[in-house]
Amino acid sequence: MDLIRRISRGAVSKATVTSDEKEEIAPMRVFAASLVATGLASSAAMAQPACVYNTDQTVTSLSECATYERTRVGCAVALSPSDNDAWIGPSRKLSRAMGELTIRIARIAEIPNDDVVERMQAANEKMLTTMSGSCANFSALKSKYEEFCAKLIDNPSQLLANARNCMIGDR
Repeated sequence: MDLIRRISRGAVSKATVTSDEKEEIAPMRVFAASLVATGLASSAAMAQPACVYNTDQTVTSLSECATYERTRVGCAVALSPSDNDAWIGPSRKLSRAMGELTIRIARIAEIPNDDVVERMQAANEKMLTTMSGSCANFSALKSKYEEFCAKLIDNPSQLLANARNCMIGDR
């Protein structure tokens, strides 16, 4: 337990780890790797302060919401192209804005662009699976993402401020 306290304070380096502690570290590495491998945590978020983890999760959530909005537009156009003209333009703009916000926060949190792209691809695959590859099943996504995404992007300035404050405080 002492090792965990030292790690949380950032007071551990290879030179300061005892041989007994090395035995303690191995299972932690396996556990952390398994979280990353199963998608329960990203490698960027492991062993980080809580605010960094939250910022990392915000990037993932924004990636999902941008993908949701893009999927919503795509399905609306595919199912009834002329019925939705009034909201398609604004909805595409919203999707782009969410994508840009995702990238801005990722840059602040020093999350590589490749990681952001992977998260968007994973969100897209997850949504396609949820819809069984058919826009006719879009309602399954709507119930899961519509309210969540509306709340998430309610105050984009606050999301940016939280990321900045976190990263400034982490230094």
